[in-house]
Amino acid sequence: MSSYRNQLRVIAICLICLLATCIYAQKEDYIWLQGYQSDAGYDSGWQHLFGISQFNFNQSPMVVTYDSLGINFSKTNTSYCNSDGNLLFYTNGIQVRNSLDEIIENADSLNWGWLITNFDQSISKGGYRTTQGIFVLPSPTTTNEYYILNTLVDSNNSGFILDIPQIRYHLLNMNANTGHGQMIERDKVALNGSLSSWEMAAIKHGNGRDWWVLAREVSSNCYYRLLLAPNGINVLPKYCSGTSVPFEVGSFAVSPDGSKLAHFNIGYGINIFDFDRCNGDLINPVSIPIPFLIDSGWGANGAAISPNNRFLYIGITKYVLQYDLQAADIAASVDTVAIYDGFQAPFGSFFHTMQLGPDGKIYESCGGGETVYHVINQPDKKGDSCEFVQHGIQLPSPSLGVPNFPNYRLGALPGSPCDTLGTSISQLATRNPQLTIFPNPATEFVVIDYATAADWSKGELHLFIYDTKGAVIHEQPLPMYSGFQKITCTQWPSGVYQATIKRRETTIATGRVVKQ
Repeated sequence: MSSYRNQLRVIAICLICLLATCIYAQKEDYIWLQGYQSDAGYDSGWQHLFGISQFNFNQSPMVVTYDSLGINFSKTNTSYCNSDGNLLFYTNGIQVRNSLDEIIENADSLNWGWLITNFDQSISKGGYRTTQGIFVLPSPTTTNEYYILNTLVDSNNSGFILDIPQIRYHLLNMNANTGHGQMIERDKVALNGSLSSWEMAAIKHGNGRDWWVLAREVSSNCYYRLLLAPNGINVLPKYCSGTSVPFEVGSFAVSPDGSKLAHFNIGYGINIFDFDRCNGDLINPVSIPIPFLIDSGWGANGAAISPNNRFLYIGITKYVLQYDLQAADIAASVDTVAIYDGFQAPFGSFFHTMQLGPDGKIYESCGGGETVYHVINQPDKKGDSCEFVQHGIQLPSPSLGVPNFPNYRLGALPGSPCDTLGTSISQLATRNPQLTIFPNPATEFVVIDYATAADWSKGELHLFIYDTKGAVIHEQPLPMYSGFQKITCTQWPSGVYQATIKRRETTIATGRVVKQ
């Protein structure tokens, strides 16, 4: 009878744990798509399966699968999920498709113009080719409406010389057509200018609702600044800071807390700024030339900043460099954490675009149609401890670049002059302090989903696992601005455990898990 009562107790606890889901999750970037030649299938000549590779961060570890979608991704690539991590739509800069792989009404043949009609007609099928040239921002006022912003490639009227004269936007309503979606505005000009390249950066405003958008002016040290607010997209005066760079490809990197912005340009090097989330100013510039880049002709490049906002990673074709943003001399802190090992998949698996994942790891594409990704498993750690693994992720199909996402999990900036709306993530978490824990019951591992369990701007978090006697059996810091953490539990005795997330001595969220 005692054994029967214990079984009932375990079942009851399991039901409670399953019901204790986090209503206000922030999982907009939990599905990544990449790949091309979707209609080719298996090519016996190349001995590769072409099509779409999907990264699904709703599971831990992240799961890579093949998907036969009807879209192709070149360099221009982003997708968007709802707050529970379910895919809503995706785009390659030419068309937008919903989760059923249907082209959304009025969302085909976007950005049509000189580039496609005169330069390369294959772009109409293969997708736009602008690295970091597109992202999705939710409307500040209307649920299920989304702004898609992208840079436009055109000619400068001097023959076949590319120019980046505009940032465009398209407004998508996913409530329309019974949830199938409709593009209610398209090909609208957000900015007329002359950009140094096609990359853009997006950073959430300090009020936790609006968004800053930044792009670099050509042959200048000035940055274009746009602000997405309830009244639409506003163009602010350019902000000039740092070192001037030429027309050349590059990459932006934004620290997860929005306080740092780095721009890497292969014609010069790196410009690093403190970013004012209230005013959109780029202050305290640090400029770092990289001498071996000059006249090297290397084109692959990428940049990303670690979850703890400390380490900047730069990928330069055959090298990956790490800079300590907290060092007194950032340039002198450089450490080479990877040198290309010659691996072919089937082309050279060089170091190209980077993106911080929801799991706290940094993923890096090769950029030339390879079937592998590189991964930095511990980007918060210095030097070789960061665990850079070359070709550590196997893809089912070739990829030309990593998708582009801003940090959707960033909340308001507490205590700042612009934190006036009361919409920080901590308030959402207060409404439902329960953690999502799965699998539950567990046998080998548990995943703690803490996507909205904290306002990161208030400090770091620690995870504690307690047994029924209140003893701590596991403790660790949590990667900042990540969504979940996987913990091995094979050594735990069978029973019920409590997971608690704390900031210093304050409990932020709790949950229970049953170990079988």
